[in-house]
This record gives sequence, structure tokens and C-alpha cells, in this order.
Amino acid sequence: VLAIIPPMAAIVVLFFGKAQTFLDRLPLKTLLWMNIVRIPVELVLYWLFLHQVMPEEVTFSGRNFDIITGITTPLIALFFLPITKKSYPILLIWNLITIAMLISVVVHAILSAPTVFQQFGESLVGFGVIRVPYILLPALIVPAAFFTHFLVFRRLFAFRREGNES
Repeated sequence: VLAIIPPMAAIVVLFFGKAQTFLDRLPLKTLLWMNIVRIPVELVLYWLFLHQVMPEEVTFSGRNFDIITGITTPLIALFFLPITKKSYPILLIWNLITIAMLISVVVHAILSAPTVFQQFGESLVGFGVIRVPYILLPALIVPAAFFTHFLVFRRLFAFRREGNES
């Protein structure tokens, strides 16, 4: 919890604070390409599962389909940017589906953590992402993934409001 709350609070402050102009200037293509990091992240989660410190449910061989986000990122970035009237619905649907996959993996990770809520991985030796350097996953990479999705939604809604290309 201590690793997750500060970055999520920082996202809220950025979105509703004075940084909005800065956020609006971030290149949309760069924001989308940041999602490619999900491929190595999912491979690390799978490696942790193979070493019996993560339950299978949080891997792509279990209930985590977030690797699809990383795999589809180049296609989306290359073929559907800039935002146009034709690409808008595809970008919106892709962002909705991929953030849903991210939420799903976060829920499965919470249900796998050694807490009173634990539903998966009770027989594991430990819980991989609470160790260094894997703590960076919930403390940095997951908030960054949410951040990029929120910025893409922000950009899509601005396009819809203004009708301009971005």
C-alpha cells in the first residue's frame, strides 16, 4: 500500500493541478509507445511464477492478458495516429479494453498478495512483487500505465470536444 498510494496521489495532483498544460503538450505517440513496456513486465511476472513466487493467475498463462496491450501498441501507434474522425473510435475502444486488462491484473495481484483478501497463491514461498527490484512494478510501472491511459483518454476527449487533430 505504501508503494502504491504516493504515485497514484501524484497522478491525481498532476491531473487536477497546475500541470495540465504540461500534460497536454506530451506527445500522444510517445504516450502510446510507453505501453510496450508491458511485454517485458509480463515476461518478468511469468519468470516469477516459474520460480514459485507469483501465482499463475497474474501471468499471461493464467488470467493476465495485459501482454496484449504491449503487443498491439506498435500497431495502434503506427496506424491510428494522429487522432482523426476515423481513428478516434479505434483508439477509444483500444484504450478502454487495455485499461480494463490493466485493472484486471491489478485486481488479481491484490487477490494474490499475502493479505486477508488473498485468493490465489496461498502455497507460494513468497510474493514476488514486494521484493526489490520487483516492487517497482506496483510502485512505478503500474501507476505509469494508468497515467498513460488517463492521458490518452484526456487527449481523446479533447479531440472530441474540439474536433481538431492531435
